[in-house]
Amino acid sequence: MRRSTTLTLNQALTSWQALLADAEAGRVLDYAREIFGARHIVDEQAALTRALIDPARNGEDRAALAKKVFSSATTSPVVDLVAGLVRGKIASPKDLSEALEYAGTETILISAQQAGRLDKVEEELYRAVMLLSDESRLRAVLGDAGIDADSRIALSHKIFAELTDESRALIDRALEITDNHNLIALLRDLIVRCGERAEHLVGIVTVASPLSRDQEERLTRILEKKYDRPVELHVGVDPAVIGGMHIRVGSDVIDSTLASRINHLKSVFSD
Repeated sequence: MRRSTTLTLNQALTSWQALLADAEAGRVLDYAREIFGARHIVDEQAALTRALIDPARNGEDRAALAKKVFSSATTSPVVDLVAGLVRGKIASPKDLSEALEYAGTETILISAQQAGRLDKVEEELYRAVMLLSDESRLRAVLGDAGIDADSRIALSHKIFAELTDESRALIDRALEITDNHNLIALLRDLIVRCGERAEHLVGIVTVASPLSRDQEERLTRILEKKYDRPVELHVGVDPAVIGGMHIRVGSDVIDSTLASRINHLKSVFSD
C-alpha cells in the first residue's frame, strides 16, 4: 500500500479498535467476516471502487456513497469503517482492497487480544504451519483451488477442531484467498502479524533435533540483543536440515544448516 493509504488505514483502525473495545465478544469475528465481504464487493465492482476513491469527489461524498452501497450488506459499524476509509486518501483500487483485507485480519487479532489469547493464536498458527509443512497431501487438498472453498474450510475445521475461534477464522480466510503454493507463506505472515500486535518479533527456527530449554533461552537472548526488541521463538524440527539451524525473523533469514552448505557446494560444482 502507498503511504497515503497506510496513513488513512491507521487512522481508521485507531477509531475501529476503540469501537471494538465495547463490542460483544462474539460480534467481533462477525465484523471481520463482513469486512472481508466488503472487500469482495470492492474487488468485483471496478466502477464502484473507482467512484469510492475518486479524488475529484470530496471525502464526504465518497463516504456517503459507501454508506449507501454497503448498508444493505453489512452492519452499521462496518459501514462506518468503510466510509471512514474512503473519506480519506486511498491511492488505488488495489490499495482499497488491501486495506480492507488488512482491517479484517486485524479485527480477528483484536478479538484474540481482547480475550487474552493472542499468544495462543500465534502458537496455534505455528503448529498449523508445521503440520502443513509435514503433510504435503493435506496441504495440497486444502490449497486446491479446484475444490470449492467451503469444502476445504469444512475439512480444516475437522483437522483444527481444537483451535481457538480466532485461529480457525484466520485459517478459514487463508483458505479463501490463497492456494497450495502460498498457504504456508500466508500463515507465516499471520504469525508475524500476531507478534506485531503483541509488540514482539517472531523468530521461526528450524533445527534437525529439538533444542533444550537452555539453548532456546540463549538463542532468544542473542536475537533480542541483535534486534533490540523482545523476540518470541517458535522452534520446529526437520531432519532435512541435517545440522545447524535456519532462523527467520521478519524478512531476515539466517541459514547455517549443513543442508544449505551442501546445496551451495552442489551449485558451485554444477556451474
